[in-house]
Amino acid sequence: MLPKLNQSQAFEVFALWLAQLTDDKQDFQKAELISCTDLVGYQRSSAAAQLLRNALGPDASQQLQQLLLPLLGYQRNQQDFLFLRKQVLQPGPLLLRRAALEGVARGLGAWPLGPLRNCLLVLAVDMDPILAATAVDLIARLPWSRQGLKALAAKNLDPLVQQRLVRRRAAAPPSDLLLVVHGRSGGEVPGEFELLAAELRRQRGCRVILQCLTAATSADQAQHLEPAPLTLVPLFQLPGHHVRVDLPAIAKHWRSCGWPLRRLPFLGAWPQWQGALAQALSEAKGQGLQPQLLHHPLSGALAMRYPQYLQQRLGAPCSPWTAYTQPSQNLLLVPLAVAANRLSEALNAIDWPPGLQLWPPLLQQSRFRLVLMEQLLSLP
Repeated sequence: MLPKLNQSQAFEVFALWLAQLTDDKQDFQKAELISCTDLVGYQRSSAAAQLLRNALGPDASQQLQQLLLPLLGYQRNQQDFLFLRKQVLQPGPLLLRRAALEGVARGLGAWPLGPLRNCLLVLAVDMDPILAATAVDLIARLPWSRQGLKALAAKNLDPLVQQRLVRRRAAAPPSDLLLVVHGRSGGEVPGEFELLAAELRRQRGCRVILQCLTAATSADQAQHLEPAPLTLVPLFQLPGHHVRVDLPAIAKHWRSCGWPLRRLPFLGAWPQWQGALAQALSEAKGQGLQPQLLHHPLSGALAMRYPQYLQQRLGAPCSPWTAYTQPSQNLLLVPLAVAANRLSEALNAIDWPPGLQLWPPLLQQSRFRLVLMEQLLSLP
């Protein structure tokens, strides 16, 4: 049984062990040295990481690299990801590349997600089936794993790797979605949301439940359906009363009915959604238009601060539509309405002067509908 060491003692043993390994006169293949990996290999500190980097220098033998690369990954230091990625992607001895991938696996949660996913997608089509299969396994462990696994479905994979991919996708079926929307008077659901839900059901192959805040009986769905993992998606543009008060109550109700529920932020807070808005408004400015964001009157400190944030993020004035009284030429009015509602209808009913343009609700525009679909399809 291995002795218990405190941090200082473990580091001293670790440093001594590395010194023995890098000594040209020492045969590091000796069983007593290899067995030390259980004792000192999981010593994690900035000093230990630096010792490993020094030992993995240009003069390190292949055998030494095979032993130390997994330990370097265990240090979970982001600066080491580029080194490990280079080792696993560049042509070289297979055992060395596999050791580097083991290092990537040991530090998986510490690496930058985008470069990590891209690295694993490349490895999944590698000629070595062990590397490729391991990459598929690691993709399945990442956040938003279904998106990465789906991207591999169209690739020409090794038959054994293809079988691994099928098993991984089957083991991670998409969760059901609960789309919470405001709706119209009497519980009528705008057509944009109905079409969105139908397309999601077809492409995700899961239940997509629409809950309308204006429908008196919509909350009863939680009791009449078989519980399963559920993702609550609030399709609201601003953090008004519905987001701050109604959504927590809805989440609590579904959980009380036995549904394992994960709740996402409201749609208007998603970086991808804000980025799409910013890009569209920037293009409008390039055409000589002056965007003006309009929203429903809000109450509460958070809701009052949020339009100020949007002004900075989107580069356009943002105000309640009831307070806007100075239309001018080349003006582009942008109602912050996800789907048709009282705001968009009220603005459509106004006799605006010539030269003024009015945006339709966001989901009636293909660019925003595609952004939302892409995000919802990539959800676990």
